[in-house]
Amino acid sequence: MFLRETKRSTAKEMNTGKKHISLRGHGTRQPVARTVAAMISEAFADRPGPVIIAVGGPGGTGKSTFSRSLARSLPDAGVLELDNYRTSREARAARGIYGSDPDANEMSMLRKHLALIRAGTAFARPAYDISRGIADTTVPYEPKRFTILDGEISTYEHFRDQIDFSVFVDAHWRTQLAARIRRDVEERDAPPEKAVRTFLQSNCIDAATYSAEARKYADVILFREEDCRLVFDAVAEPYERAARAVCGTGPSERDLAGLVVPILTPFTEKDMFDEDSFLRHLAWCGDAGVRRIMVNGTTGEFFSLSREERRRTLYAARHHFDGVLFAHVGCGALNDTIEEARWAQRHGADVIVAVAPYYPANALPRGLIEYFNEVSRAVSVPFLIYNFPRHTQNPVTPRVLAEVQHFGMKDSSTTLSLIDATPHYYVGGDPAILDAYGRGAFGFVSAHANIVPWIHVSMERALAEGDRETAARAHKDLAAVSRAFSGPQQIPRFKHAVSLMLDGYPARVRPPLAPLDASVVQETAEFVHTYWRGRR
Repeated sequence: MFLRETKRSTAKEMNTGKKHISLRGHGTRQPVARTVAAMISEAFADRPGPVIIAVGGPGGTGKSTFSRSLARSLPDAGVLELDNYRTSREARAARGIYGSDPDANEMSMLRKHLALIRAGTAFARPAYDISRGIADTTVPYEPKRFTILDGEISTYEHFRDQIDFSVFVDAHWRTQLAARIRRDVEERDAPPEKAVRTFLQSNCIDAATYSAEARKYADVILFREEDCRLVFDAVAEPYERAARAVCGTGPSERDLAGLVVPILTPFTEKDMFDEDSFLRHLAWCGDAGVRRIMVNGTTGEFFSLSREERRRTLYAARHHFDGVLFAHVGCGALNDTIEEARWAQRHGADVIVAVAPYYPANALPRGLIEYFNEVSRAVSVPFLIYNFPRHTQNPVTPRVLAEVQHFGMKDSSTTLSLIDATPHYYVGGDPAILDAYGRGAFGFVSAHANIVPWIHVSMERALAEGDRETAARAHKDLAAVSRAFSGPQQIPRFKHAVSLMLDGYPARVRPPLAPLDASVVQETAEFVHTYWRGRR
């Protein structure tokens, strides 16, 4: 949509290309990537051979994030990143062109590679080294049932005859510019003036020349809101029914049920929020099948984070995770909790979570009721009460639950005594999962899923299908994990385990948490070696 103000699809604009049906103003009851994956799976169910999907649109709209999510949502899918087909930085500079210009890319090579994908033939794709600005090495690429082309040039007319399904991702120019600066300046250390120059040429001039036409031929047009949430803008006429079937105002109640992973918060050696490691861990969990996460929970060390850091974790998660996002917003002061709850909702949180106030111990029930109701009234998305009496010394009681407007509760107490006092009960703690589900629990929140997410996902599926035998086997595996990570220093142990499984992930914690003793480091390493590497 380039430099025009909040431009969306209209019938007049789409009088050429494919006929589109506007879906403006509609949310979805499940992540957009899963909806698009369902459309694609249905459309090509009876067609043999590889299917090539293009994901295009201006820079800074979240194409790569969506492409990865789409690949996770499709069976046997791979992503071909088209940035690797750039000509050298030196050659582009000599001609005064940017990566969004067709002449800045190896278009002929890419056409040949698309033909090989169509034939199901493996090939060596170029590997662009961004630090040196050249693609002088290759890596093998094996065609999948679904190949997703990630890059703005994928929807250019040069490849239209080779594409089976096209997705165009758009955003307001302010969103595009903010993403460009965040990526180029903060992540790649580029001068701000260079980032702005690239934006003006690529997102305004080149996009108006090449992407505007591509938009008209897309099967699906998505729009990334300022809170980073993807929504449907329009769909080609054949896909209207499938898209409208999942449109709504947010995730359905069913989408909120099941496993929630309270994601860890990594820190750099300079004690800063490590967004890169955070996103790698998030993607790793997503690849294992995790569809719900909580940011800034106890496992996420919310007690050690500034409000700005808590907002950064939520922003990063919403921008890169296409599943359901729970955001814990509990603060010491009620006004701060309300402010953070409203901010989290504006920026894409699907569920707001708040722990009981945690300094004035043994607060009167009427005080807790007023506190939680003030937070609940401040938001319109589902509100979850977080009960953790061991830390807060303010246990949530049946009276509190009866007099507070809430969707459900996350219960980290050691009993299941409140399971019948709340509409939707999320059990905290792996040992109680089977018993809780036997009594009607709605979901479970597991810190251990940070390190063995595939076991929790297996258990989640078994519970949803009523397969108690498979659920019991998974629960037995989780019992072994729980024993290995029992006792003090649980969060440092989790971080150290992840650091052994994801190269470069930092195990650092902030005071009052302390680094692991050498003996615990060894125990954790032995667990990873004997259990994780042997059973993954």
